[in-house]
Amino acid sequence: MKTRATLSIDPQLHARAKRLAKLRRTTVSGLFESYLAQQPDPDGSLVDELIGSAALKSESPDSDAKRKYLKSKYLR
Repeated sequence: MKTRATLSIDPQLHARAKRLAKLRRTTVSGLFESYLAQQPDPDGSLVDELIGSAALKSESPDSDAKRKYLKSKYLR
């Protein structure tokens, strides 16, 4: 069960939130909930906040061939 909350915001901001909610097929409450869910947990650690923030460089298609060549050359 969800808890009800009352917010006071500028009328223009409320109108903007309603338009955005309509575009995203949700409610203003849904927008607010989604925004808060994306924020880092204030009680979480720095490591938890950083997990998933960086992507590894993808390997090139010929990386296996390079790896095989270098292994044969240097690892005998």
